[in-house]
Amino acid sequence: MDTIPPIYEARETKLDINELIDETNETHKPILILGKKAKAVLVSESDWNAIQETLYIKSISGLTESILAEGQTSLNECIDVKDIDW
Repeated sequence: MDTIPPIYEARETKLDINELIDETNETHKPILILGKKAKAVLVSESDWNAIQETLYIKSISGLTESILAEGQTSLNECIDVKDIDW
């Protein structure tokens, strides 16, 4: 994870927030931003959405285990989508 200095120092070094956003979206690497009193992490919107989806799925009891178990099913045991009576 890259780190940028506190914002008050960033202004002096002429860091461009738009460049940081573009970099995060292109590399999918979060950027740690240091503040005077706290820290924050810049992540791309798509990565943030993926994190939220993962947390949601993990919050449903048994779902992760069910998905992993079904992933072990051989293709020969699966039903073709055309054969499903909707």
